[in-house]
Amino acid sequence: MSEEIVKCLTDELKYSTGDAEYYAKQLAEYDDIANEFLTWRKNQNYDYSPALEIDGWTAKKIYERNRNIDAVTVFMTMYWLRVDPDYVKSELETGFAVK
Repeated sequence: MSEEIVKCLTDELKYSTGDAEYYAKQLAEYDDIANEFLTWRKNQNYDYSPALEIDGWTAKKIYERNRNIDAVTVFMTMYWLRVDPDYVKSELETGFAVK
């Protein structure tokens, strides 16, 4: 699955190979997050059901919190909700500013 994500990141989203491999490794760590990213890739939007929910957050809710973020940031946020939920929830609740 990681290879498919790398291909999407490099071919479609124009990430460098190194960056694509870095993000793909994390996104592919959890099958449900990887599958959700690939569903986004297929649909090119966050309106699908059933949507993965982590601590009350879905990809759509994260994106709606700050529409200036890209899909990789949305799904990396889902990854971090798994890894360090307290920090990410704090960021989401304060507006999830992109600097």
